[in-house]
This record gives sequence, C-alpha cells and structure tokens, in this order.
Amino acid sequence: MQLNLKPGIKKIYENRYCYLCLIFVFFILLGLLDTYPLFLHITDYFPPNHIGNELNSYCDTLQTYYYFWLFKDNLLHGGNIFYNRYEFSIDGYKEYRGLWGFPLTILFLILSSFGDIFAYNALIILSFGFSGLGMYLLVEYLTKDKYSGLISGIIYSMAPFRVGEILILGHIGGFFALFLPFIIYFYERAFTKKSLTDMMFAGMCILTVAFTEWHITYYIFLFTLIYIPFKLLMQTNKDDLTKNISKYLKIFSVLLIFISLSIGYIMHYKSQSRLNEFEGWDLNAICCYSPHPFYFFIRHQLNEFYLGIFPIVIIIATLIQTKRIPKNLHVWFYTLIFFGSVILTLGPNFPLPNLSLYMLFYKFLPFFDHFRSPARIAIMVVLSLAILTGFAINRFPTASGIPRKIANIIIIALILPMVADYTFAPLNIGQLDENNEVYRIVKESKSDSKILEIPIISADWPGNSIYEYYITLHKKGIINGYSPFPPRKYVELKEKFKSINFGELNESQYELMKEKDIGFVIVHGRMLEYRNFNTSMNKFIESPYLEFIKNDKDIWLFKVKYDEETIKN
Repeated sequence: MQLNLKPGIKKIYENRYCYLCLIFVFFILLGLLDTYPLFLHITDYFPPNHIGNELNSYCDTLQTYYYFWLFKDNLLHGGNIFYNRYEFSIDGYKEYRGLWGFPLTILFLILSSFGDIFAYNALIILSFGFSGLGMYLLVEYLTKDKYSGLISGIIYSMAPFRVGEILILGHIGGFFALFLPFIIYFYERAFTKKSLTDMMFAGMCILTVAFTEWHITYYIFLFTLIYIPFKLLMQTNKDDLTKNISKYLKIFSVLLIFISLSIGYIMHYKSQSRLNEFEGWDLNAICCYSPHPFYFFIRHQLNEFYLGIFPIVIIIATLIQTKRIPKNLHVWFYTLIFFGSVILTLGPNFPLPNLSLYMLFYKFLPFFDHFRSPARIAIMVVLSLAILTGFAINRFPTASGIPRKIANIIIIALILPMVADYTFAPLNIGQLDENNEVYRIVKESKSDSKILEIPIISADWPGNSIYEYYITLHKKGIINGYSPFPPRKYVELKEKFKSINFGELNESQYELMKEKDIGFVIVHGRMLEYRNFNTSMNKFIESPYLEFIKNDKDIWLFKVKYDEETIKN
C-alpha cells in the first residue's frame, strides 16, 4: 500500500521503530478515551464497575492493586517478595505468592514514583498500548497490510471483555491478555524465518504469563497443540521441510524448554500453596459463571462478552462479496479457533449441551472443571475475531471491487463508530478514603499486634478486598484475608469469632484474641447487617474487653484491653 506523504512524515513512516512508537501512542490515546475521565483523576481515583459513582469494593480491583503494592512494599522494606506477609497473619503464617504479576510489578514499582494509585491507573492505560501494538504486529505480519493491523489492534485493545476484566471485575487476566498476540506473532516469525530467537521471545512471554494467569497459560498450551500441526501442514514444499528438519527440531526444543519451565513453576507454586486441595466444580456451579449465547450481542452485561457490531458485519460483508473460497489457510485456522472458542466459552450453557465440545473437554481434559474456565476462554474468541477482521479488511477492496484509495477511506471512517461502540466512557470512577483517622492512628501505633477487621467473613467473599486496601495505608498484619484457598487456621478462627460480627464478645474469645496477639478491632459499620447495626455497635462500645478509641466515616476503632484490672473495673 503506497501513501503520498510529506518528506518529514515519510521519514518517520519509513523508520520502523518510530512508526511503531506512533502506533503505540495511538493505542494509548484510545485507552485514555475508553477510560475517560480516569486520566483527569489518575492520582486518586479508581475505576469501579458500572453500577454507580461510588467505588465498588466488592470486586477484585482492590486486590489486584494490593498485590502490585505488596511487591513494591516487600522489595523496598525488607519483605520476602514471594510472600504475602500481611493477610491471614495467624501464628506466623505467610501466604505464598511466587512471582505474581511479574514483570508488570516492576513497571508498577517504577510508575509508583508518582503515587501508587497513579501507577495502577497508568498500567490500565498502558495495557491498551501493549495489547493494541501486539495485535497490530501480528495482523500486519500475516496480511502485510497496516490498515488491517490497525483495525485488529483497535478491536483487541478495546474489546469489552478484555477491558471489562480490568475495569469491572478487576482481574489480572485483562492485563496479561496483552501477551497473547505477541506470543502468536513470535510463533509466526519463528516458523516462517526458522528463527530460534523469535521462539525464545515467544517462550519468554509464555513463562511470563505462567507466573500469574494460569487460565491464559493453559489456553496457550492448547492453542499450541493445534497451531504446530497447522504450520507444518502449511509447508507445501516437502523438500524444504525435510531439508530444514534440524532447524525445526531446534525451534521445538526451545519451545519445549519454556513450556516445561512454565509447567514446573506452576507445579512448584501448587506445592507451596493449598491449590492441591481443589477438587473441581460440578456442572451446575459452572453454569452460573458461564455466559449465555445472547451475551455476545448485548453491551453492559455481567463480564462484558459483547463482541461488537462492526467486526461481525465486516467479516460477513466480505464473505458475501467474495466469489471464491478464501485460499488463505490462516483464515480457516482462525475461523476454527473462533467457533471452537465460542462453544467452549458457553460451556454447559451451549444450546445443545450434549453435543458441546466443552462437555468432551470437561470429562477428559484437566482444569475444565474450574468454575471460571468457560468464561475465561472468551479471550480466545476476542483474539481470533480481531485476526479474522484483519483478514476481512485486507480482502475488502478486492472483494468489493472498490478502488484501494476509496476502500482505505471507508476503513478509516469505520474507526470512529467502532470505537464508540466499544468504549466504556464516560466511566464512573470512585475514590477511597486515603486519610481515614482510624487507620492513621493504627499506622502511627508502635504496637506490632495484629488487627481483626469486623465483620470477619468467608475468605472468598470479595468484600474482604477493602481490608486489603487499608493494609496499604497502615502496613500491619491482619487476621482477615481475601483468597479462595485460605489457611485452615483462618477458617477455624472465623467460626470461633462468628458472634463478634453482632458485637458479642465473650471471655473465651477474648482469651483467643490475646493468644493470637490481636491488638486492634476495627468495625466497618457499613458492612454490618443494617437491622442489627445499632445493637451491635452498642455491644462493642459496652464490651469490657474493648476500649473505644475513634470512629471516622462508619469505621470504628477499638483497642483490645490487656490489663486484667481494667477489665474488672
């Protein structure tokens, strides 16, 4: 595709690195637009879900933020970077976190020079740049067309599912989805150029994802099992295949090394945590977390599975206008990936469940009995849709018979409505209290005693994430924690302390508090049952075992009395 450009602009355009920097900046601008007005309050506001202006603490946004902060805190203040030293602080227990978030944790550390909240929000914006650039490189490489790469990059970077994973659910998967197009891009280069270096880059990306996002890692493994035979079958020149067999074996060896390292790390992590106790979920439970078919066509529903109007229209219109069956095998391959991923994403909710590919995977493949396994495969739907749209854009001028220049104008004109169809803007953003007096007092306390946050609830309940946020303010160990796999001691302690949620604290519980070195009890009034709030608070205030210190904005601070004479009086 030839462009008539001014000499200065042409020089930038022809400089590959400068041009890719401009592409990266373009996707960053899309990120600023999609999350507007977040960048106007980037140092003190969080992106909540779409239910209201107030920050929703019942999602994983605060947990993801906490884990990024935890790496920084451990690194700068003498903690072990592999462990969570603040949550479930019972009898010296420390939760193993491994290399969670790496290398984004390094980027967070650098960006936190401007503030921790700034660093988290900046990572959100940067995820648009990296995911868009990765898809651009992949599709441009496959189609040899910059316009196709640009449109595909927009679709992937702004896909409601990927962005919704970050903005609505607060899941780290939305960040690490940026590695997927880079992995396939390096795959393509490795097999086309028979390059060990490119396969090494692909392997490094796989290992990086394995540190944090096991769903995506597993899907990469499955994709690779299909992709490698496909690439070998594409070698129409059998003599060339035989001639370069040693090069292919070296490429496979490099890939196998990194896959082995990834599996080895995952097995090591499981041995250090309680994940080995997980036994899977039944189909009824998985149904609750799997989308229904119509979710793909509706905006602003749970988990944001919306695919968009324009990619589907572009693909269908191109197919209708194409008189011949596409000879490009990549089109057929990614069409197979697209429909296969759609079926797997629907899981047990597929219209014909007995004929569903998911049921076969559920019975015979590991990890498909996890409750979020079907829904998370949607990232492969988005990936293949973006690639197929790129091929459709590339074929559009030929298929429609429209001159290339006019076709390019039409393609550029599609960008604005497509962005408008995908965007989350104007985004409701929320702010947490960074200057709460209760936590200021706790932070300034010289005591190393533990904190018990009330209500003490099931560890897998998202409401615990607000406790994680407050850890970033006071930096002291808490009894509570947020994890689907809490230590047994927490489960036992929660049962023994159950009545405290209603303000009822007896002598045996008080002795247990002293045994576990609990020095502060912090009551979150907003999280208590409304009908019992006044009664519960009166019981806390009148308790002979607690000393009321301060309340600020529905948060009440009590100090555990360790003086027996004071208790008697």
